[in-house]
Amino acid sequence: MRSLQAFIITIVLMTTIVVQPGIAATQVNYGESYYIQNQESSSENYLSISPGLPGLECVPGFTKHNIFIDSVLEMKEETRSWKFVSTSGAEDGTPVSIGDMVYLQNQGPDGKSYLNACGLVYPASIDQVYVYTNEKPDWAGVGTGIWKIVSASGAEDGTPVSIDDLISLENQWTFDLDNVGQVQAYSFLRTCNPSSCDLKLEYGNSIIGDKDLPGTGAGVWKI
Repeated sequence: MRSLQAFIITIVLMTTIVVQPGIAATQVNYGESYYIQNQESSSENYLSISPGLPGLECVPGFTKHNIFIDSVLEMKEETRSWKFVSTSGAEDGTPVSIGDMVYLQNQGPDGKSYLNACGLVYPASIDQVYVYTNEKPDWAGVGTGIWKIVSASGAEDGTPVSIDDLISLENQWTFDLDNVGQVQAYSFLRTCNPSSCDLKLEYGNSIIGDKDLPGTGAGVWKI
């Protein structure tokens, strides 16, 4: 009987050792870097910075890079690598969950920078705003660099995010509007064809923040 019990315990331990690393490998964690792929078409288009091209001067002295999507085969690995950083101080290795507020840090070869909405120069329309990377995560403290992870499949807040999950990214920029007071833009990160954008897109900047989240996949991203 003791031999049988020892055999069962050994099998359970072996199963635990084998299964746990497989689960951990699919989990999205803070402090780790990932590719973020747009779902508008079947082409492999990844969220990337544009080193070597002029940056959008949204915040003079702080703006780093324009943002666009490009094939994984055409860009250096660092330009399309993004690290999830917790806005609430969660430690590296902690699982990322639906509903979390995050900074997205690009791992570019010329220095790390953070994805921001261009909310500090008042745009002609708050329905669409430029996005770019900034040397600081949210330098003015108004939420331009804070993104809420929203499930594209209806998963509830608090659900751990896994690799290959489909998400949307909702910017948290808050600003003061005359005669209204404080307003939150709630712009979603999405691709935008220059012919259908309110904004004039230059230098390959095909990514914007848009108040109306489209259902075509342009605002849906796979990690």
